[in-house]
Amino acid sequence: MIETLAAGICATDLELIAGWDRTGYPSIPGHEWGGRVAEVGPGVDRRWWVGRTVVADNVITCGGCPACRRGQWNACPDSQEVGFERPGAYGEFFLTRADHLIALPPNIPIEEAPLIEPLAVALHGMDRLGVRPGHRGVVLGDGPIGLLCVQLMSAAGAQDIILVGGHPERLALGAELGAKRCVNYHHVGQDLPQQILAWHGGTDRVVEASGSVRAVEQAVEFLGQTGCLLVLGDYGKDRAAIPMLRLLHKNLTLVGANASPGTWHRAVELAAAGMVRLGPMITHRFDRGQFDRAIDLVRRKQDGVVKAVFV
Repeated sequence: MIETLAAGICATDLELIAGWDRTGYPSIPGHEWGGRVAEVGPGVDRRWWVGRTVVADNVITCGGCPACRRGQWNACPDSQEVGFERPGAYGEFFLTRADHLIALPPNIPIEEAPLIEPLAVALHGMDRLGVRPGHRGVVLGDGPIGLLCVQLMSAAGAQDIILVGGHPERLALGAELGAKRCVNYHHVGQDLPQQILAWHGGTDRVVEASGSVRAVEQAVEFLGQTGCLLVLGDYGKDRAAIPMLRLLHKNLTLVGANASPGTWHRAVELAAAGMVRLGPMITHRFDRGQFDRAIDLVRRKQDGVVKAVFV
């Protein structure tokens, strides 16, 4: 049993509160968290875990299906997730699996712990994307996942990283975190592919983290030969119109990345080593008594919010 010490507010939390039918009611959101182990079940080393601050992979799987046996638990048909199908960290206490726990290093403040979850998601995406030193990179979307991908691209040796978004404060933060150029799409609109082509002459690796199908379509336009596009956004039922011959003639690769299988330990290690900076992304801190105010601020994207956390 985990006692919640910090919880992040994610866009999917807002969808659950608004009535997303993934879980039904009642449900307790909160999949971005850091906590303290309050109690453990039979067979778990109580002296080691109780009182320790931790994070943990949230997805609980069957463990026996072909996907689980391959280590691809994100494809398990019977999976449930803490903060979605199972009660999450918006509660004072919640349950998770002991074998998923990762002790939090002392140099990671508890308020930064909720960002380990989106970092693990972004890291899985980077594994799929295959960024190499010298690659020219573009990140579409200036939310937390996009800003984490900028840092991971930079750490992988990408050059001339371009961040595209619509929020001046987030774009300024992106420049601080490793983007060489930051572009406000409100200012360039349909001319974005031509602008990026003028800078890159064809981009090697692109992350689409905004959830815009138009951004997916534009990315195919400015990707260079043998380029790769990673899709990380939430597109609902929207469909992109992609010229298939462009995929063919440019030898392009289109990949998706769901959840964060096998990346949590590395995410913690990267944050502890300072390879990825989580602190600058936390712009707002609230206590539980400010729940309504915090949710409203994130929903309206007010006051330059990037990541808000309950502490």
